Amino acid sequence: MEKIVIVLLCFVSLACVAGAFSQCYAGTLLQRVGMTLIAFWAAWRIALIVEEGQVHPHMVLGAVGMAVFAAGTMVKTWVWRYRK
Repeated sequence: MEKIVIVLLCFVSLACVAGAFSQCYAGTLLQRVGMTLIAFWAAWRIALIVEEGQVHPHMVLGAVGMAVFAAGTMVKTWVWRYRK
């Protein structure tokens, strides 16, 4: 279970960093700052999971939810990029 959560949090962190610095994503400054903070939080959480080796059930749900949201935002941004 730990490996799945780590992979999901890595995806969330990388997607947030990519979105925060992407010219394609038409987000506000506050959205970009929020994505940067989520990327830092995910990296911090990965470090805690590696140290402790334990994942609580609510972390699985949170990581899946954030990963699905990140994937949906990436798809939306990609689709709308070529509609203009």
